[in-house]
Amino acid sequence: MKVTRITEKNREFFEELIPEELLYSEDHLLLGAISDDDEACAALAVEAFESLALIRWLYTDPDVREQGAATAMMDVLTSILKHTEIEGIEIDFEDRAGGLDDFLTDYGFLVGSDPGIYKVPIADLVYGAVIEELAENDRYEKRIHPLSDGDIGKKTVEFVQRYGMDPTYLTGISLRYSFSAVDEDGNISCCILIRERNEGDLDVAYMASDGSFQLLASTLCAVYDVILEDNRTEGYITFTDRTDKAVEIIEKLTGADSEEYRIPGRKHGIMLNLI
Repeated sequence: MKVTRITEKNREFFEELIPEELLYSEDHLLLGAISDDDEACAALAVEAFESLALIRWLYTDPDVREQGAATAMMDVLTSILKHTEIEGIEIDFEDRAGGLDDFLTDYGFLVGSDPGIYKVPIADLVYGAVIEELAENDRYEKRIHPLSDGDIGKKTVEFVQRYGMDPTYLTGISLRYSFSAVDEDGNISCCILIRERNEGDLDVAYMASDGSFQLLASTLCAVYDVILEDNRTEGYITFTDRTDKAVEIIEKLTGADSEEYRIPGRKHGIMLNLI
């Protein structure tokens, strides 16, 4: 099994293995595997964002699976990344992607199910009358803090650990779009932690609350303000809801049933400490 960079000179050789928008993209590193019979048999597409490498495509021809093609490409990828400032590799994939879960786990990824993943057009959230009213009558604005504010970042890590979240999963969190709220005693009561995606989308990596709907709504208002300030109203905001609080807010803000936004059967994998 041989691995090669997919370039303009050889991309036609791999066109059956990778979507056209990735095959001709200038923003992705493309790797391909060639079998011992000199046939293109697998392809991988990855892009860098901040400290993470995001796998956008990983596919092996079903006829040659379990022959080492994916492993060979991953070996080359990790070898390349060790010479960069990239700290980890992340991938989202459908649960029905045959064998990918087991492959990633065996390779060293931490893989988990995301049964409640939702993808909402940002415009559906920020152009509704409800969010405008919330922002105008926000009584808890002074309790909302960016992660860069004092020891808020450290307290937020401790907060998510109480919910059983491994803080290493939060690599690449945007300090621009992530906020935490404190209670009257100065303790973290809720947080919304967001990653920025290159294509303009936002990914809520984690959202949790101790129970105050008002504080969570105010935290969302802080995100709303930054989105408008940055004119980032195109694209989507994706989130995983583990407490049903996010779904409750989304339904109130959009007036739509949350099932319209649910993405079924998704999983997430991450591997850190490449350096």
